[in-house]
Amino acid sequence: MAINRRLYLQLLAHFDALVTEKHVTRAAEKMGIGQPAMSGALSRLREMFNDPILVRTGSGMEPTERALLLAQQINEAMRLIEDAVSHDGSVDLQEADGHYRVLASEGIAHLLLPQLMRLVRAKAPNIQLSFSPGDIRVLNNVLRDGDADLGIGFVRNPPDSLYHTVLYHQRLVCIASIDHPKIQGTISLDELLAFPHVVWGGPPVPYPTMEVLIDELLAERQVSRKVGLRIPTFLLAPEIVATTDMLAILPERVARPHEGKSLQVFQLPFNVGSIDICLYWHERRHRDPVHAWLRSAIKQVAPELGEY
Repeated sequence: MAINRRLYLQLLAHFDALVTEKHVTRAAEKMGIGQPAMSGALSRLREMFNDPILVRTGSGMEPTERALLLAQQINEAMRLIEDAVSHDGSVDLQEADGHYRVLASEGIAHLLLPQLMRLVRAKAPNIQLSFSPGDIRVLNNVLRDGDADLGIGFVRNPPDSLYHTVLYHQRLVCIASIDHPKIQGTISLDELLAFPHVVWGGPPVPYPTMEVLIDELLAERQVSRKVGLRIPTFLLAPEIVATTDMLAILPERVARPHEGKSLQVFQLPFNVGSIDICLYWHERRHRDPVHAWLRSAIKQVAPELGEY
């Protein structure tokens, strides 16, 4: 089938959307075209590759085995084409624009954004950033599908398909009120378990990895903590703990400024190890020069947020 080069590249992009979304209407929305146009693209792709591309199953439309194989080859080809056409190794940051979406908890955003935005406003004032929480367990899919451009957080087993770099290491500590009726100066495991905890993990946080790790480590010791309150950001914990007999486990960077004023800060009576906060991104944005600069900017300001 004769086809010009521009149409060929458009069809390859449409192919990627169809295989990723497994749905003609969603693929059309992703590409910003109408559903009839995407249906026409699917027909041309079927003719081009002599393959159905998508077939109906009991659970909906699914790519054929050949389509999945082609998708790998086409993604690599599109990446090479994008590199050759768009990336010359330099970028005018003062003129750069675009919207970059970052998946990160409210706590990380609170710590990171003041320094980051000062740098962004000075170097790349026309770019737009959005920070929002999300389910870290589906980080790979979110970055792969373009629903976010960067992810920041603690991922216990990061997928090999993502690039990542450590931004900073953080320790977890336990906090108690400076006026706590029973705990003064030190804390034992029994004392840690005797009082209810303020736990990060209320809506909109769908999966607080840090808290899950703590509960698993306690379960290995065949014990568990009492949960008295779930909150959407650990930034609320110091004020709540300071006025009650409740406890909380949270990053040392958040706890230490309150030490000796309203809170006691303790090392945990069991080993957790370092919690690495990492920056994650997908191959699809790896060579975007503005994206690369933004990664370096985040890396530049992150050491200020490390071990206290």
